[in-house]
Amino acid sequence: MFQFLSKWFRPEAESLPPPMLDGPWSANDRLEAAKTIAALQDMDCICVCGDRLYVSAGNRLSWLDGERLVTVADFSGVVSALAAGPDGVVVAAIEGHELVRLDARGAEIARAAEPSNCITALACDASGSVYFTQGSQACRADEWYQDLMRLGETGSVGVWPSGAQPRFIRRGMRYANGVALAADGKLLVSEAWAHRVLRIDPATGAAETVLENLAGYPGRLEPASGGGFWLAVFALRTLLVDFVLSEPAFRTEMIETIDPLYWVRPALSSGSSYLEPLQGGAIVKLGIRKAWSPPRSYGLVCRLSDSLVPLESFHSRVGGSHHGITSALDHGGRLLAVSKGAGKLLEVEASA
Repeated sequence: MFQFLSKWFRPEAESLPPPMLDGPWSANDRLEAAKTIAALQDMDCICVCGDRLYVSAGNRLSWLDGERLVTVADFSGVVSALAAGPDGVVVAAIEGHELVRLDARGAEIARAAEPSNCITALACDASGSVYFTQGSQACRADEWYQDLMRLGETGSVGVWPSGAQPRFIRRGMRYANGVALAADGKLLVSEAWAHRVLRIDPATGAAETVLENLAGYPGRLEPASGGGFWLAVFALRTLLVDFVLSEPAFRTEMIETIDPLYWVRPALSSGSSYLEPLQGGAIVKLGIRKAWSPPRSYGLVCRLSDSLVPLESFHSRVGGSHHGITSALDHGGRLLAVSKGAGKLLEVEASA
C-alpha cells in the first residue's frame, strides 16, 4: 500500500521506496558475530586462485597464509577489483592505470593498453577473457558517493579478451558494480543506483532485469559452492537518502557547501562523529546505537539461487561494526566477507 501511495503522490519518482527486510532478508546478527581472521585498513577485494586467497588493500595485493597476509605486489594505484583466471592467473584493476594479468608470484604477464577508471568488479571465463564493470567515467571507485549524489549514469560493462584489447558491451548504466558468469553464458551484473541485478547478453549487450527493488545498493557477485551466488550489499537504502536524491536544489547546495563526510548519504562506516546526519536521539540514546534505526552504514551479504532468488542473508545491523561489505565468497568450506568499513576479513558461520 505504501508503495502504491508513493507512486500516486510522487509519479515522478524514479524507483519504488526501499522494501522491508523480511523473509530471506530478515535482519540478524550473523555477520556481526563473524570471526575476524585478518585486519588491514582499506581492505576491499578478495579472490581465490588455486589454493590461495588473494586480498587487496589500497595499492597492495597480498595472499592469506593462515591468518597472516603476505604481500605479493605493490602497485602505483589502488587495486579496485580482483578476479582469478585460468592457469593460476590473477587479474587486477589498478585505478587510473591498466588492467593487468599476474602470475602467482605477482609478476606481470599482460597489460591492457587503455587505462582503467573506476573498475569495480572482474570475472574471468575459461578462455581467459576478463569481463569488467565500470562504475563511473566521472569518479574514482573510492568516490562512489559522488556518483550517487550527482545521479551518475556513466557506468558500463566490458570485456578484455585474451590477446586483444578491451571493448565495451553496454554503456549508460547507473554504477555497474558487480559481474558474474551465469551457466547459460550470460553476464549477471549488479547496478547499484538502480538497486537491481541484470542479465546481459555479452554478444549484443541486451539486458533484462532479474532481481529488482533491492533494499540496498548491490555490489560484487561471486559464484557459491553448490550453486547460486553470493551478493555483497555495501549499504542499505533509506527513505531520507532517496528523498534527497529527488531534490536537486538541496543536493546541489549540500555538495557545494558541506564536507562529503557529512552529506546525507550512505557510508561504509559510521558513528565516529557527532557531526554525521541523524545522530540525534532517534539513533543514539544514552550512548546506545539502536539496531533498528535508519542506517547510515550497514553490513549485508545475501545468498542467491541459480535463478537469482534470495535464499538467506547475513547482517551487521546499525549498532554493529562489520559494515560496508564489498566482497564475499566461500573458500575451503568457509564463507569469507570483507568489511571495508571495519578493515576486516571475516569468517562467517554459514548454513550447510
